Amino acid sequence: MSECIKLRTLDEVKQTVGESGLTELIASFSCPLNKEVENYLKDASRAIQSSSMSSSVTYLALDSDTGDLLGYFTLMMKAYLVRASDLNSANRRLVKRFSEVDAAGNLNAAVYLIAQIGKNFSIPEERQIQGADLLELAIGGKHVVLVK
Repeated sequence: MSECIKLRTLDEVKQTVGESGLTELIASFSCPLNKEVENYLKDASRAIQSSSMSSSVTYLALDSDTGDLLGYFTLMMKAYLVRASDLNSANRRLVKRFSEVDAAGNLNAAVYLIAQIGKNFSIPEERQIQGADLLELAIGGKHVVLVK
């Protein structure tokens, strides 16, 4: 694997290489550990539709040297209810900073979820991304070098 990874949204890749180029790129994606993860990406229309409805965004991790699709992840926003009675006062104050309080005193927050994540097993093992690195990219980590 290259030292540099390009992180692009599915929409950006589609605009750059066209629908046929995107289809070709994702056609070889293989994730035998979870066929649902594989099928979500291969049915790019599902991922693109979710993105166009602003319900999620799918990111492709691309090897900047070879252009290989190393993996992908999909992020989405989700409402999350925290019962105020489940928190001590210090944690309640902390959660209140990024949430709204409803009539019952519960806290409603919007959180990011990793809805899908998978690495590509179809490329040679020495060029594959490590699962930990892909997860680090998904959570916005700093130890993976990104080229924009």
